[in-house]
Amino acid sequence: MAIKGESEYELAHQNSSGRTTPEMEDAPLNPPSYDAEPSSSAGTSQHPTTNFLVIERALSNIKGGWRVDTNKKMPVALFPPLPEGSKPRANLFLDSVIGNITAEVQLLADRTKPRALISANSAFGSSVEIRIVAPAQQRFRINSQTIRATITVYIPRWFAGPIYTSTMMGSVKFSSAIAPQIATFAERGGNNKYFLGDYDSTGFGEQTESEWEGDELTLASFSGDIIISYDDERVSEEELAKMSFWTRCFKR
Repeated sequence: MAIKGESEYELAHQNSSGRTTPEMEDAPLNPPSYDAEPSSSAGTSQHPTTNFLVIERALSNIKGGWRVDTNKKMPVALFPPLPEGSKPRANLFLDSVIGNITAEVQLLADRTKPRALISANSAFGSSVEIRIVAPAQQRFRINSQTIRATITVYIPRWFAGPIYTSTMMGSVKFSSAIAPQIATFAERGGNNKYFLGDYDSTGFGEQTESEWEGDELTLASFSGDIIISYDDERVSEEELAKMSFWTRCFKR
């Protein structure tokens, strides 16, 4: 399943010999458990700030809320070195082999700071859900890869950037509020390229895709659906069933 961007799922499951393993052998630390279900940004604000947090589980779900401060300095010695040639470390890395992931992420920096990188992967779970809350409008990139899970992403209404999706047996569904603002660049064998917002005003295309530092989604599920909505939308079951129809209608 080809998709733009580095495969953090593969990188996180390689040992020093380069072989893929179920769990990262040199995980930097045992983080505290975050099992309280996030219900609002107010609940998220009660958590301490973090940066470069890694949570990996083999047999259980990952569920919680995190306040990510990309300016926060962390002791580098606690983290394993990045593989040679890899891109910057994720500010929040969540990975479960067979569990589900439910995450509410509050970004504390503003738009003048470099974008945040959020990675959430589940090999054999049934769902990955990520909600971004960014009061100061910090730009961000989300990477999510899974084999069979449905990936659901909730983003702020000011999001403006490319969306890269890959699914062989699932479908890509945009909410009714997002669908009219989607520009479709390519759909090739399950690998799709879209842009949400006004790409002319953002300067997208004036540099290579790898040089883009604005908002971005890179989402891949082999057999699951990919669903994208605004964070303040309340999507009903009926609307969810209609998303594929509206996505087709508003492609341009």
